[in-house]
Amino acid sequence: MEKIRIKKVEDRIKKLKFLRVFEETAREQGLKLFIVGGYVRDILLEREQSDIDFLVVDGDVYAFAQKSAEKLKVSNVHVYKNYGT
Repeated sequence: MEKIRIKKVEDRIKKLKFLRVFEETAREQGLKLFIVGGYVRDILLEREQSDIDFLVVDGDVYAFAQKSAEKLKVSNVHVYKNYGT
């Protein structure tokens, strides 16, 4: 049962093409990148997913966000320094 749940999460995540850019950028910058929170829970419970939370470890999250945005041709990156996000 546990393997089925993990496979379900992996399959859903693979469909999100922008995550490949995030993965590539994290690898280039030597970061660890994790999908956390309600997104994973909602996949497991077969609920609609409306947002994705990430945890970036061992690096500069702002540089990661900026570089990922450049690769995705996104110009409006919002930084909330009070929250470290």
